Amino acid sequence: MKHIFRSLIIAAALGSVVSCNLDLYPDTTLPYDKDVPMIQTPEDIVSYHRGVYSNFRTCQAGTYKIADDVMFDGFNAAQGFGNRYGGIHRLDASFTSGDDYVTSFWSNMYAAIKNYNIIIEQIPVATVDAESYKVELETMMADAKVARAWTYLQLARKFGKPYNAATAGTDLCVPLVTVYDQNARPARASVQAVYNQIKQDLDDAYEVLQNVAGQNSSQEFTADAVNCIYANYYLDVKNYDQAYSYADKVISNTQYGLCETEDEFKAEFFEDAGKEAIMLLPASLTELTGGYGEYINYGSDANSPTGYAFKSGFLPSRVLVDSYESADLRRRNWFDNTSKIPYGSNGSYYQNKFYVFVKFKGNTALNSSGIIDGHIAPKPFSLPEMYLIAAEAAFLGNHKVNALAKLTELQTMRGATPVSTITLEAIQKEWFKETVGEGLRLECLKRWGIGCGVRTGQAGALESNVLMETAGYTDRSLAAGDYHLCWPIPSYEIKVNSNLVQNEGYSAVDAD
Repeated sequence: MKHIFRSLIIAAALGSVVSCNLDLYPDTTLPYDKDVPMIQTPEDIVSYHRGVYSNFRTCQAGTYKIADDVMFDGFNAAQGFGNRYGGIHRLDASFTSGDDYVTSFWSNMYAAIKNYNIIIEQIPVATVDAESYKVELETMMADAKVARAWTYLQLARKFGKPYNAATAGTDLCVPLVTVYDQNARPARASVQAVYNQIKQDLDDAYEVLQNVAGQNSSQEFTADAVNCIYANYYLDVKNYDQAYSYADKVISNTQYGLCETEDEFKAEFFEDAGKEAIMLLPASLTELTGGYGEYINYGSDANSPTGYAFKSGFLPSRVLVDSYESADLRRRNWFDNTSKIPYGSNGSYYQNKFYVFVKFKGNTALNSSGIIDGHIAPKPFSLPEMYLIAAEAAFLGNHKVNALAKLTELQTMRGATPVSTITLEAIQKEWFKETVGEGLRLECLKRWGIGCGVRTGQAGALESNVLMETAGYTDRSLAAGDYHLCWPIPSYEIKVNSNLVQNEGYSAVDAD
């Protein structure tokens, strides 16, 4: 396969023919005529193929992950958080169908789907010599379908009910759009229909990519990238034997490996180097994706005793910090006690009082000043997630020995005391500890059918009065089945498309 991602560019031609929203056609776009072939030259193949990856990369990291995690029990809003993610953090009356983060998630995911649909539609009518460029065209088609499958999986997990075989045929999910039609006003498809499309896209793509060997930190889709999505798909639809099988395929590939030393662990998370990434998308000083500044907000501060300070908008909760043992590599490296750099709040500076969350502090090579600023290379698929899927699937599939083996291997390599007896609770706790900040908490709680407890703040943070402590902050919990576990359909979409039905618990249309 050609390495089309050596130099990432935005496919301007592709971006110009589609809008960001599902149903509105803005005046600034160029009309798209499906009868006029867009792929006419070899250069078009390269450009539009890059466009597939550009759209996929755009939907990674930053706000796409943060909004999910700050909903739950892992984080507390700090005094200076400026109400960023405020509604989704409190889940009070201010969290409506007009929420900016929910709306952005929806619109950008559907903008990407539009682009994938156009590519998929255009490849069969390409006027470039199809025989000479058969491999390139087939690969681009496969990549577009992988990206579309992944995108629909994200939408289904955020806006649809959890998959239940007994009700999936009638439970509402999201509009299923596979052909570009700007004038269409699609209703919400069923959960079953959306998951069927995900499976079909994966099956089609795998026919082409099955011989594209997985390699560590690949910048392009490989057989193992598809296997990762298959593992997630089968876990969702409760086919546990298949979920385990696909996760184990990835685990068994010696191209990947869990970090064996603390130096390897640091390189994996802070230098974009290591063997845990199944896929690692490119990032550079001039080509960054969304960052994790809400957890960091690190920079120079003339009033700080050290000249620098953290001013994180969200601090890790006591329940998160206390879930790790002191020797755990994750505890040692993802949480900074501010002993060297203080935390600044309301004109005061604090050291050794509480932890800030630095799992995504960033790669200093991605900042021209050489400081941490929350930017890393996006990692869509990783080996630890496959261990967790394998453990959960094996346990629920009644293969307890396999479940224990996968869980304890991950725990051992992370420097944690491995469990001696496998339980679903132990697996759930490991999901929390390993994937915190990765935007997976909502889908996990929804899949398990459980809620989360009160997110009490760290003792030192409470004593220092740096947290928001009014109603909805440190005292908020979430019951199993709470309607907020399904995000609201954005109000704007309902305004322009009367065929859309709102999720339970939300007003049909709120102010944007």
